[in-house]
Amino acid sequence: MMKVITRLLFIVLALNIFGCYQLKANMLRSYVASLDKKSIALVSFGVVAIAIAVRHYFAHTGIDFALFVKKNALLCENDNIKEKIPFRQDTVIERLINAERMRECIKRHKLHRLAVTEKYLHKSVCGCQWKLYVRWIAEPQCQQDQQPCSYAFDLELVQQLAKLAEETGFYDWQKTNWLFDYDDGISVQGKLTFIDTENRSFQVGENYKWYFVESLFQLGEYMSQDAQQWLVQRVADLKLSAEGNIISLPLPCNTQFDDPAINIENVKRYYNEYARYGD
Repeated sequence: MMKVITRLLFIVLALNIFGCYQLKANMLRSYVASLDKKSIALVSFGVVAIAIAVRHYFAHTGIDFALFVKKNALLCENDNIKEKIPFRQDTVIERLINAERMRECIKRHKLHRLAVTEKYLHKSVCGCQWKLYVRWIAEPQCQQDQQPCSYAFDLELVQQLAKLAEETGFYDWQKTNWLFDYDDGISVQGKLTFIDTENRSFQVGENYKWYFVESLFQLGEYMSQDAQQWLVQRVADLKLSAEGNIISLPLPCNTQFDDPAINIENVKRYYNEYARYGD
């Protein structure tokens, strides 16, 4: 059996390197025709078994998960990076993945007034589960008192929020999900920094881009008058444009901002099957 399979694989490999499509088809057809029924059955079984084994190796050996952990691991605890609790274990990996994707979206579209709080994976002391750690950000007084920071949402900020909503489907605009970070060392105005990045913070399922942006009306009380007027016009324009009526996926289902070196689906699969409670 192995001799037959090895010969078949050698032919396929050689043709992939040297042959054209028609030559591949003709040679494979001739080779298969020369086999008896038993050999064909053995070859079919062997090819399927090899395909399953390869898929299992890449999906379940944790290669992508190891790369993801290396990229997002917390090397040591300190006063500014604390475990954010309580987190259900099944949401730990999605929060970190969505944070990475939002950060890449912000970078790609040059949304310099926005940020995502730093999040890290770290093994618990007993080594029995992964925990999510988040950099602590001091709340401005107006948010501690639950009062709208009306001065903060100027036209530029709302334009950048609209772009983020359009690209990610983020719609959970409650005050507890974002803060202004005045300690970034760069921005005098402070960056609007997203805290909560679990899947339910994003729209469910695919939808129009204008629908994603429309969620920003929740923040009307925070906006300057010109920002409110711009948002109303922006949503109206999107509804009438081809761009605004493009069907888009929300961030938890959208891979366009992923690191091409890491298969995020494999990361999620490995975490949920093997690493959620320790590996």
